[in-house]
Amino acid sequence: MQEPMTCETLIDALRQRMRKDIARMKRWRFFHRGLGIVGTLVLILGPLLVANGLVRAETTTGQILLSSVAVAGALVTTFKPFLHRRKRRNDMNTMRALHDQFCAELVAAKGERAQLRTFATYATSFAAVYRARGDNLVDAELEREVMNTKAAVAGDDDRTDR
Repeated sequence: MQEPMTCETLIDALRQRMRKDIARMKRWRFFHRGLGIVGTLVLILGPLLVANGLVRAETTTGQILLSSVAVAGALVTTFKPFLHRRKRRNDMNTMRALHDQFCAELVAAKGERAQLRTFATYATSFAAVYRARGDNLVDAELEREVMNTKAAVAGDDDRTDR
């Protein structure tokens, strides 16, 4: 049987959700940044090593290096909008600020009723920020699909004119 919800369990649950969200955003930010750095280094160093003859393109090492350059180029090109986004840092800082404000208002709130009002306010704010971030991701993906469709249509029109 589930234990009854108290003011403390509600507050702790919201704190944990906020902390988990902050940690997840931080992890993805480091992942995208690391992917961008590694991809860029492979794109810079790979052709340089082959061009200077340090690695021959006919060898297994050279073929792996050239394949890595192709894969890194595709990944960096595909994920470039996500690699160096200020928005990700801003979203993380927004969540940290929201978490800190929530904790500060909880300390200032006297009595369980005031703490529940604070909880309700910040639970709603957290949900709104989380939803807006998701909407931005969906909007960005839809915008990319629309741009790809327009480019494909423009490409088809060019082919029929020839």
